Amino acid sequence: MTSRGATISRFSSARLVEKQSTFDARYTTIQNQGKEVYRFITENASLSQDKIVVRKLNQSKSSLTQSGLNVLVDLNPLTFEDGQRFLYQINHLLLDGGIFFCNVNVSGIKKQSLTFKKRKSKAEVLGRLVNSGFSIIDFKNINGALHICVMKTALPKLEPGYHQRYIIPMMRIGKNGNKLKVFKIRTMYPFSEYLQEYVVGMNGYNTKGKPNNDFRLTPLGRFIRKYWIDELPQVYNLLRGELALVGVRPLSEARFKELPIDIRERRIHYKPGCIPPYVALLMPDSKGNIEAERIYLSEKEKYPHWTDIKYFFKAIFNVLSGKILSS
Repeated sequence: MTSRGATISRFSSARLVEKQSTFDARYTTIQNQGKEVYRFITENASLSQDKIVVRKLNQSKSSLTQSGLNVLVDLNPLTFEDGQRFLYQINHLLLDGGIFFCNVNVSGIKKQSLTFKKRKSKAEVLGRLVNSGFSIIDFKNINGALHICVMKTALPKLEPGYHQRYIIPMMRIGKNGNKLKVFKIRTMYPFSEYLQEYVVGMNGYNTKGKPNNDFRLTPLGRFIRKYWIDELPQVYNLLRGELALVGVRPLSEARFKELPIDIRERRIHYKPGCIPPYVALLMPDSKGNIEAERIYLSEKEKYPHWTDIKYFFKAIFNVLSGKILSS
């Protein structure tokens, strides 16, 4: 072997030793977090690939400078003193399809070995991650903390900061298919709106046409929804002439597209209403909602004013008599 060949061979061997040493250190660091954490991470990503960074406990955030990463494991509890800035930074460091592991203490999980100044809800933490351009892969409660695995699938959603306001605008389909902002009292944890697709994909809809097993609702929010209190800000839309007092439900674009085509084509000729037809007809389930609108629209097309008056008084009677409650 020539001296040049020997040098290349020694260099290659040194690189392999260095790579194996890095690999072993990575595994050891994660194994020190406990069997459950180690299993959670290794079941969701291979640690033998290149471009992996593990941020050790108490290691500064400023140490995260390497970009083009396949996997980033942060063993430090996730906090939000800087809002979304840190998560946006993580998004920037990862390649498309890159995996990010984090953990956070959330409300509803008993503290054990970890301590946190302020706990967030599971819905808010997951919503913040989706807002930051990640898709949820898996999450698990381990030793008093929520461990989360997400994948980078988009850039951060730099949208208006109304995620924590008590009165929030929601985009809905109005008359002639135009979009309008309908205002409601927040009944969900902050950032929960980003989890709509995830929750429906995991649990589907219940019999009343709402996402099933929806963990995004706050305890107070459930009470507010039960008695339609969250709908009160729609009076503003009513005064602006964007909503009618009685009419078809103001739906999101995604929900609107799920309706039968005949309902879609007929309902856009009218303003959505604060009081939907199913309340008057006592048809609150998912299929009943659609059939109630079909009945209402048939009557509305023949007797526009009388239909709204009739449905208004029937709805008020049903609510006051306790025959129907909001879902």
